[in-house]
Amino acid sequence: GAEPEPHTEEAQAPLPQTSCGAEDFAVRDIDLIIYGATGFTGQLASKYIAKDHPDKPRWAIGGRHRDELEELQANLSALGTNAPSIIIADLQDPASLQAMTRRGEGIVGYA
Repeated sequence: GAEPEPHTEEAQAPLPQTSCGAEDFAVRDIDLIIYGATGFTGQLASKYIAKDHPDKPRWAIGGRHRDELEELQANLSALGTNAPSIIIADLQDPASLQAMTRRGEGIVGYA
């Protein structure tokens, strides 16, 4: 029989080397960011925060596509009083990720 071919990892671009300064921690206006919120699991987490989370945190949904996030935001607003903000960030855009991380105390990724 033929031997299975070994699994090889695709070459990935190196992670950007950035450092954090005091300005990165100065303004945290969001308690929790659900990144990848429009995917299946991200939607489940978002629905829980909108409807059932006992602390009603200041929160946001994040991802690449504004139109999908706006649709999700409208659906979540109909579930409860704790509607999220929207943050546009793309895994391929380090500047957008850094801008997102500057705002959130915590980020849960479902992307």
